[in-house]
Amino acid sequence: MKLGNTLIEKGQKWQGELKVTDHYSIPIYGICGEEEGKTLVITAGVHGCEYVGVQTARKLWKSLNPREMKGQVILLPLVNQYGFYEGAKQIVPEDGENLNRVFPGKSDGTLTQRIAYVIEKEIYPHADFLIDLHGGDCNEAMEPLVFFPVAAKSLVNEISRGAASYLPVTYRVSSTAKNGLYSYATQKGIPALLLEIGGEVLYHTTALGIKKGDPLIAYGAY
Repeated sequence: MKLGNTLIEKGQKWQGELKVTDHYSIPIYGICGEEEGKTLVITAGVHGCEYVGVQTARKLWKSLNPREMKGQVILLPLVNQYGFYEGAKQIVPEDGENLNRVFPGKSDGTLTQRIAYVIEKEIYPHADFLIDLHGGDCNEAMEPLVFFPVAAKSLVNEISRGAASYLPVTYRVSSTAKNGLYSYATQKGIPALLLEIGGEVLYHTTALGIKKGDPLIAYGAY
């Protein structure tokens, strides 16, 4: 599997950065199984105060053994770092935009639009299936639920809904959204889901053992 200019060999884990601007990068993990197979993309931290998804991605990274895997997993465990560190509800504080409302992005737009553009151009092409992990924001008390698309092509809708049926959540919600990280992926032909578990700041940076400016965050090694 090749991510950017990096070739990840079978049976290997890799961690690095997905460059957005000269001053902003997204931590990225790549895990390549011993056998050929499909690629699952998992994103988290699109909304900086939704900590459950971030923690889940971290735990998943630690638990996966590429020598026991078939196919590949790509993890973006903290997409909106500025929002995470500043406790900014739903937005990227640099420009005040909601990343889950700006797809497709722009290469010369705001920071939020540029994040969307890079994810679309660099990550979508790898994905056979995408899951965007959310956790209920600091003002939301939520039952576990999953959103699945109904506004994409029929096969994409069918595959996504089938996957949603296996998840042990309270609610499964059909969605006509088209401009979010997961929903725009479905418009590009990628089956995808948005999973919501948690809320009301059940986790915080202190609970995760992460401090602002921690160099391990920048390189995804946490």
